[in-house]
Amino acid sequence: IFAIATAVTAPSYISFWTAASYYGLTEQQIKAVQVVSTKQYPVIKIGNFVVETSTCQPQKFFGYHKQQNFPIAEKERLIVDLLFKPELGGGMEEVRKCLKNAWIEIDQKALWSYMQKFKNKSCFARLGYLIETLKLKCAILPELKKHLQKGFVKLNPAKKKSTHYNQKWRIIIND
Repeated sequence: IFAIATAVTAPSYISFWTAASYYGLTEQQIKAVQVVSTKQYPVIKIGNFVVETSTCQPQKFFGYHKQQNFPIAEKERLIVDLLFKPELGGGMEEVRKCLKNAWIEIDQKALWSYMQKFKNKSCFARLGYLIETLKLKCAILPELKKHLQKGFVKLNPAKKKSTHYNQKWRIIIND
């Protein structure tokens, strides 16, 4: 199904909750095949599966490799995608779990490179906050701190603002 899904939404790669499940970073079973593409596609039904496409700009279409016979996000890119749109990864609690489960396998230099190339200040803040609250060993924390925006960002962009803030990471803790 992954090969078919990426073929009918080309160019695309598997990401979000689908990739997290494939890599064993979550115990949740997928209900849809989630792909990232530079083109917009409607929801596609293939047998019992639904293919959902998240669109990105061509310059942000990177960080995937061929696995068996389909393209899938590298784990470092998966983390970037999940930080950008946590709602597509089951919400912030699932993103937190995926980051913790993947951390020992993550190449921090590659993750840092992808974060810089992706250029989203909200992702820098969310990653820094999660690494610190999960107490993960991390060499890139000082670099993440340098790329924060002046204003605050919501930890979970899909939820309403709250009155709880983390000053260090400029995060509104709403999840």
